[in-house]
Amino acid sequence: MGTLIYAPLTLVGLMVNEAVPKFAVGSSTGFMGFFQYIFGETLATALIGVLVSKYGWLASNIVLYSAAALALLLLIYIMFNENRVAKLAKEGIKE
Repeated sequence: MGTLIYAPLTLVGLMVNEAVPKFAVGSSTGFMGFFQYIFGETLATALIGVLVSKYGWLASNIVLYSAAALALLLLIYIMFNENRVAKLAKEGIKE
């Protein structure tokens, strides 16, 4: 299960570091980690706790599985769109 958590976290960090100038890499990494911890860890734990206390474990599992399915669908959409854009770029056609 750690692969499903830490690999995407590392990839997000790499994407953020590639998007900022070299002098701001440390600051961007720090801000990213801070906000991931505050919003990701704290709010997710609190919201899942509230969901479980009001509606039970089944509701929390449905929410988590639905989020995973949505992420998978978006990943498939991005994959097909990326292939289409790469094909157009190879042909020399701009959108």
